[in-house]
Amino acid sequence: MNDSIKFWVSSLGIPIVLAIVGFMINNSLQQNQQALDKIKFSDQMISEVFDTSNVNKSLARVELLPDMVSDKKFVKTLTNLVINFWMEKAKEAAKEGNDSVFEKIYTAAKNFKQEGKALRDSIEINPQTRKADSAYMAEQDGLHYLQLGKLEDAKRSFETAKKEQVEFHSTDNILNILKTYSKPVSDSESSAIGQEVIGKIKTLYAYKFHAAKITPAP
Repeated sequence: MNDSIKFWVSSLGIPIVLAIVGFMINNSLQQNQQALDKIKFSDQMISEVFDTSNVNKSLARVELLPDMVSDKKFVKTLTNLVINFWMEKAKEAAKEGNDSVFEKIYTAAKNFKQEGKALRDSIEINPQTRKADSAYMAEQDGLHYLQLGKLEDAKRSFETAKKEQVEFHSTDNILNILKTYSKPVSDSESSAIGQEVIGKIKTLYAYKFHAAKITPAP
């Protein structure tokens, strides 16, 4: 190879080599940036889906994950973690008699079709939360009867709820209030006492009526 050819090969080779090296560096930087972006996105999603103050927001996020993220493994893993997380919270609430927390989780689970159904099914299968679920449904009947002013029917519903989940503190309390209505009284006194009982339950447990979307009787 004469000097002229060597010169041109050398002259042309250097820019090509530099271009290749530059491409590799740029590609590496892009990959690193994508990795950083993915980490940031993951951190953001994790902080939102494990927000214990808003179960509805958490389940809404995981319902939308497949439309937001193409990484199926990431979607499946995070979704399973979220469902297990709320299931543990539901079991904890049932064990401790925290009816307000259990109602929030179970009500939210009913509002969503996919992951909400998975959570709802888990609640209805687990022995501990299944009892809490039965108690919750009996309480819903009781609240409905209270709305209609049917205190005896309401009392029977809350008695059923107590048999299912005696740990729910509000069940005992509401039942005790309803039992005050069972004392022998005249017809005129009965109506007044009934209104007083309903008013007391409405004041103490307004959140139950709100969660059940029931308007309490006045």
